[in-house]
Amino acid sequence: METAGAVMRRAIEPESTRTWCVRRARERDFTLVQAFALSVWSDGVRFERQLASEHLGWGADTAVSDGQLATLRMARLWRCCLRQRGSVETEGGQVGRLDGRCALVTGAGMGIGRGIALALADEGAAVALHYAQSREGAEAAAAAIERNGGRAVVVHGDLRSVSECRRIVDDAARALGGLDILVNNAGVTRARPFQEFPADVYDELFELNMRAAFFCSQQAVAYLSQRGGGVILNITSIHGAAGFPRHAAYAATKGALIAFTRSLAIELAPLKIRVNAIGPGLIEVPRYFAIPGYTTELGNRMVPWGRVGKPEDVGRVAVFLASDDAEFITGQIIFVDGGTQARMGLWWEQGDAVQ
Repeated sequence: METAGAVMRRAIEPESTRTWCVRRARERDFTLVQAFALSVWSDGVRFERQLASEHLGWGADTAVSDGQLATLRMARLWRCCLRQRGSVETEGGQVGRLDGRCALVTGAGMGIGRGIALALADEGAAVALHYAQSREGAEAAAAAIERNGGRAVVVHGDLRSVSECRRIVDDAARALGGLDILVNNAGVTRARPFQEFPADVYDELFELNMRAAFFCSQQAVAYLSQRGGGVILNITSIHGAAGFPRHAAYAATKGALIAFTRSLAIELAPLKIRVNAIGPGLIEVPRYFAIPGYTTELGNRMVPWGRVGKPEDVGRVAVFLASDDAEFITGQIIFVDGGTQARMGLWWEQGDAVQ
């Protein structure tokens, strides 16, 4: 006769069970009972211990009869059913939409990338946070994820090198045990007058903003395919869809990401890999405060919605696009900008003047 503690550990720990369930669920090749019974991981141990101690009076050394084991399994089955419907809550809130999935976010040490990584983790994903220079930020974000009961690893590398792009993806997949989501967020902004723009800065922009996304995606496809499909999210910008002085080169990289997103989405659709892009607008990140004259109040006035964006605004959209809620969405660009990109360029304060 097994003990309750042994049953709980054996029911939850095998990585093969998690991988099998994810793959079968995405292929839609499963029975309802199999899907529910095999979809428990992450918070399952905590739930079962709580169930055993509070409702069944079990301890870790309690002998479990066949009848009691059946009761426990039925309780797990019931919880899985509710989880699939998105209505289960734990000590930390509602069970995440990304439970059991593994994500790599490039440029996750600060700003938008950090916000995306934290949002994915909040919804249950295990996250690899890549950084090039922001080591402290990446490690702090990873520590925050783990304090909240999540799983995170940190990966360092220079995405301007194609070989490094490949290694970073490999290292992330190896550390997490697979890959379901790739977020190509890493990028750099360089604003210069067009006629003064130097070739080396132009190359830097395209190497990091566009080429890195291309080759990280290329390397990730094999891992995503092993999971029965997956998601690639490219972080573009409102600059990729509208003009602004001194940003010709930067805008060209972001426009290229938009075209890349649409084309890749069609090519990878047969593999059940969805490819979408997010176009942030004015998202307040630390570097904004190094711009002479910038204040949050100024940012608020510049955005039609009446407030400047935050990294978590982008993170919430990333979660949606990475989840099964967006299963029929691919090849799309979602602008997260409070209406900035939609507003006519000739806009001005018109007051009460007759139109």
